[in-house]
Amino acid sequence: MMSDHFTTTIIACATPPGRGGVAVIRLSGPQAKDIATQLVKKNLPTRLAACVTFFDSQGEAIDSGLALYFQGPASYTGEDVVELHSHGSPTIVELIIQAAMHYGAEMAGPGAFTQRAFLHGKMDLFQAEAVASLIDAESAMAAKAAVRSLQGVFSEQVHALVAALTQVRVQVEAGIDFSEEDIDHESQKAINQQIGRLLADIQPLIVRTQQGKKLSEGLRVVLAGPANAGKSTLYNYFTGEDDAIVTAEPGTTRDVLRQSVRLGASGVVIELLDTAGIRDTEGMIEQIGIARSKQHIADADIVLLVLSATTYREGDFERFINKSLNFSDLSGNICLVLNQCDTVDAIESRELEAHAMGFYISAKTGQGIAALVEALSAHCLGDLGASETTFIARARHVEALRCAEVALQSALRNSQDNGAVEIGAEHLRIAQDALGQITGEMTSDDLLGEIFGAFCIGK
Repeated sequence: MMSDHFTTTIIACATPPGRGGVAVIRLSGPQAKDIATQLVKKNLPTRLAACVTFFDSQGEAIDSGLALYFQGPASYTGEDVVELHSHGSPTIVELIIQAAMHYGAEMAGPGAFTQRAFLHGKMDLFQAEAVASLIDAESAMAAKAAVRSLQGVFSEQVHALVAALTQVRVQVEAGIDFSEEDIDHESQKAINQQIGRLLADIQPLIVRTQQGKKLSEGLRVVLAGPANAGKSTLYNYFTGEDDAIVTAEPGTTRDVLRQSVRLGASGVVIELLDTAGIRDTEGMIEQIGIARSKQHIADADIVLLVLSATTYREGDFERFINKSLNFSDLSGNICLVLNQCDTVDAIESRELEAHAMGFYISAKTGQGIAALVEALSAHCLGDLGASETTFIARARHVEALRCAEVALQSALRNSQDNGAVEIGAEHLRIAQDALGQITGEMTSDDLLGEIFGAFCIGK
């Protein structure tokens, strides 16, 4: 990663579009200081805020504000960077950018500044992705986890794995270079132990990365149950809107509704899905909706199984899971919710009381929902592994770690079975390449384009 990788100087507004008190315009590249000097008609000191007037290419004043010059490599991108602080009028911002482009700046694309920071070695690829996660964080927990990722909590563990894996590869490759000499039993045993330790380290890291992925994407909570149980009323209660149609006629929800919802004081953000009521029906459209419901239930992190208290009979919970859903592995992530309890006298249910996540509620009046939200928040926090070491992650990080795990397992089996040394070495190389995909040491240009293309312009 060379500091002269880019010859162009880019510019973009780093603050959100729209009107505001202040806008921050960022320049980065070899001509950043020269272009800024022409804009403000004065020399800028290093790392000191200067009160300036911004001029257009005709020498007419545009606005007054501040300018800060950061000399590379001691800057966000590793290049010369200038930040221009103007008033937050979109017109003023556009005039300043047009003047800078007249002097040679080019408009930045999405994520261009962070991409330059990555390519100049200011951060690895995982940390660069954490920047986007921090910007997109919808809860305090997600923001804190993104900061930990940006600070290198996860990267340090991956780099440690790579360093240990490199040591193993050195020993195995030496066996190939001196193939006429057999690797003695003790050396082979030591190699096996080292690979075993790598597997022991990577497996809990996969679990934590899966939790980080859930935190990044939000846990998927699905409202499921028979028709007319009150799922849509509960969905509207959670979202505070009337998106779901509520009528006495069964089967009104045919397609899936979804919305991000923040759970009470915990700040946990979930993706809440309202699904079609499960029942026997002749309607083709409703059948399609029910089939989609079952798929979303199978893919859910948590299922809120909503049953009507007005028709509830002991054993309905188990019967619905086994007969209507035909699922046998939902017991660990399913919450039994008896709704419409405002319409009936108190119900005694051994099934509900025996269930760790069972609640009487009324989605119409709000009765019991506070307790449901509190329990759901606690369940989500436990599922996310919320702690001082939680970090944010994405699907590709989980996939890369799993690929590395499979390759290490293959390498260990090959080594234990006294297989060809070259095959074991290839498995170890695959494992290291997979880990390199996380930090960016082994990354294709297509992947970089996909990652940074999802950033906002100005970052």
